[in-house]
Amino acid sequence: MYYYLVQQKGYFMATGPIQTGSGAQPYQPNRPVQKPDGAIQSGQVRDDVKVQRAPTKEALEVTKAGQQQAVAAEPFKTIARKMSMRDLVSQLFKFGIEPNEENRNLTAKMLLMGVELSKENFNKLFKMLKGTSGDSFMQEAAILTLKKGLDDSPIALRMLANFLRENPQLAQQLRGLLSTMASLQMAIASGQQVLSSSVIAQLSAIIAQLDGIISQLPSILQKRKKGELFSREELLSNLRFTKSLIDGVKNQLASQPASEEKDFLLNQMLAASKDAQSLIESLIVQAVLSKPAGNVDTALSEQYAYWQIPNSLAENPKTIELLIKRDMNRPKNPINPRKTKIILKTETKELGELGIEMDVEEHNLNIKFNTPEDQIVSFIKAHMEDLQKRMAAQNYKTRSIQVVRKHLDVKQFLIPMLDLDDLRRIQTEV
Repeated sequence: MYYYLVQQKGYFMATGPIQTGSGAQPYQPNRPVQKPDGAIQSGQVRDDVKVQRAPTKEALEVTKAGQQQAVAAEPFKTIARKMSMRDLVSQLFKFGIEPNEENRNLTAKMLLMGVELSKENFNKLFKMLKGTSGDSFMQEAAILTLKKGLDDSPIALRMLANFLRENPQLAQQLRGLLSTMASLQMAIASGQQVLSSSVIAQLSAIIAQLDGIISQLPSILQKRKKGELFSREELLSNLRFTKSLIDGVKNQLASQPASEEKDFLLNQMLAASKDAQSLIESLIVQAVLSKPAGNVDTALSEQYAYWQIPNSLAENPKTIELLIKRDMNRPKNPINPRKTKIILKTETKELGELGIEMDVEEHNLNIKFNTPEDQIVSFIKAHMEDLQKRMAAQNYKTRSIQVVRKHLDVKQFLIPMLDLDDLRRIQTEV
């Protein structure tokens, strides 16, 4: 049996049942339709049947907002993997740079030294390296110059590259300059025929003054007791003045007629000027390396001030390399003497090569000795108690003393680099 519904004047009315055969009932168009058991009247709700009205516009908007929040709350899929050469090549292609060996090496150094891989940084580095050897030392110097905000100084780039390549020691440079200045004084004394008396007097006075300053530098302890400190700026200023005077006299002398006295004097002036320039560059590089970098990778946040000081305890000219950690949480990144780290490296006949790392926190010390010699390791261990007493006399408590058998590489503190094995490429999928 089937019911067919037709609409009449807004009402649905049954047109059946329609049967076939002898049992068929006559057609009754207005007969009320009987609802089956359990049928739902308007406004009623059956316990086992949920009746849902059509959602309103406001309800749809609320639902849509909830779905968006749910999607936003889902964490993005992040994939971290070891950085590969393919990733470096991909970055170079991204910036339209040829991925040759030189550019790949430069890109790797930028990452290791904490410099952002950006088109702007690449352009600055290419500009600095143009016309240079472009070797590893030059690339490293260019990146350092960029980090220090000196990318517009080709002189700083050349000085840094020479420093990294040759690692000149201040003590040897000072000794060499003293020797050439002594030879120059002898040449001046015998060159009265080619120099005026006023020039001779002026040169002799400035050389004697510079000789006095340099000769006093090894006596760091005596200067400290007098309240004086080693002044890189003072020495640099005197060196520049001396070199300028020597170069001026040398240029005047070059125009005079040739003679044996003139040639001897010119050669001595050239040697003195060259040694003075070498020392000037060394002092400038120390100042550049001490300069806090601008944008620093969080993994390379430690920065140090750097000095080279003549070691007065050594018979032969030896240099003390001194690094003191800066406070990166304060303006201009000064040194905080109450919380810092001191790195010291030197060499003596008795102890050989010795590196010391000292962490300072208020009046507490943690000291680490680095030496490649087993004999010196035993010597330091035997004198630990004496060292603690000496530190206590200076109002410092020594918490720990370590002795490690290895070379101390000052460069890892002065020019820190990330570990290549720690570099990861991180991709985030949305």
